[in-house]
Amino acid sequence: MTREIHRRWTHMPAREMEASFRKAGVPPEVIADVKRIVGECPQCRMWVNLPPRQIAKHYRAQRFNERVWLDIFFSTVWCEGPARDCTNLHMLDEGTWVCLLPLLTGRTTSAIKVGFVRWSEPWGFPEQVLADGEKAIGSAPMGEWLAENNCELLPVPPAAGSRHTQYAVVDINSRAIRATVHRVDAHLVGRPDGMKATAEELFTLVAWAANSSRGRGGTAPLERAFGMVPRDPLTVQVWDELTTAQSLPESQHLERVRTKSVALSSFGEEVVKARIARIQEGHARAGDKDEVSGEQKFVPGDQVEINRGSGHKDISSWKGPGAV
Repeated sequence: MTREIHRRWTHMPAREMEASFRKAGVPPEVIADVKRIVGECPQCRMWVNLPPRQIAKHYRAQRFNERVWLDIFFSTVWCEGPARDCTNLHMLDEGTWVCLLPLLTGRTTSAIKVGFVRWSEPWGFPEQVLADGEKAIGSAPMGEWLAENNCELLPVPPAAGSRHTQYAVVDINSRAIRATVHRVDAHLVGRPDGMKATAEELFTLVAWAANSSRGRGGTAPLERAFGMVPRDPLTVQVWDELTTAQSLPESQHLERVRTKSVALSSFGEEVVKARIARIQEGHARAGDKDEVSGEQKFVPGDQVEINRGSGHKDISSWKGPGAV
């Protein structure tokens, strides 16, 4: 009866119907159902805008060593000859994108502590550390060790949702580093006979490329952290283990410079690819497409919402209902 009255009264809004029912002495239990019945009216729903989207807010680190992300990085490299399975501790500063990739001897808490010291020795412990689901990183002994050094261990926020969240920082950097490792490793494998590099040298080289690659703002992570321009290996001849360990290092300097150039250009390209991949994933999530079951299937007669576009970012573009 309430539904029929709503239709005959030219689809009167719920508040006005409730007021009219009270004046007419309608029982309270009938009045309590008015809002639900009006909300189910297909004709009324076509003229009701959905509520504004919730805006995700988060705090981005503004200083170097304020917040550092930790992640376990797995890869297989061939630069030493036979294949070698490597485990690295990926440490990334959120504010500047400075990163380190020390090799780990395992996934235990003690092994991760040894890798983390590579960061804390030159720069001290950060104020906060964000850890993924790795048990050793999020373990109680690890948290106690960090707390003793005035460092707070935080869980990583969910990755699902807007690509503008904090997770985008570490996700883009991790994707770019993973691809750069494989590209530089392939370059090292293809070098002339007798010129080899260890896995430690490979990951040191990739970390150097990540820390020296200039971003969209024109500055490199090391510049944002320390205000300095890293030495350019293309103009400065630096003798280190990568050259002096080989025979005739003077004749191999050009190959060493070429390898660093490959690492630097590869990381810049992979960062762009990683950004594009996250944008595409964001569009897929916004289009009601499930990653497992795929696109949603409809049959004639189904009630659906229709995306008609919106002129404002905080007003939903979905209108409805509509019938398939």
